[in-house]
Amino acid sequence: MGKPVAEPRRGALSREDAAAYLSVSITVLDRLRADGKIGFVKLGEDGARRVRVLFAVKELDAFLERECQTIDSSKSATRPAGISSGKRAAGHVALQRMQKTVRRQRSA
Repeated sequence: MGKPVAEPRRGALSREDAAAYLSVSITVLDRLRADGKIGFVKLGEDGARRVRVLFAVKELDAFLERECQTIDSSKSATRPAGISSGKRAAGHVALQRMQKTVRRQRSA
């Protein structure tokens, strides 16, 4: 299995942990963030040597819920938002992982 997700500190995750939480790559997470689909907090200024980006667990859960509702309501969806058509196979796998994560969270 993959790397275990770190325990959220005050409900915030790093980019790496947020990507693992959603079962997507960091690239996909960055694309979702750039498209405004997932909220985030940026610590530090753009010109700073190190800028840290954090994701609230509540925001990630809300994203998963929105995506699952969108997918459930339109059975024709084959990939999560933010995945280009050239990445359809990878998007399908990411979609399945997101759905599995939501089912796991709902049953817990």
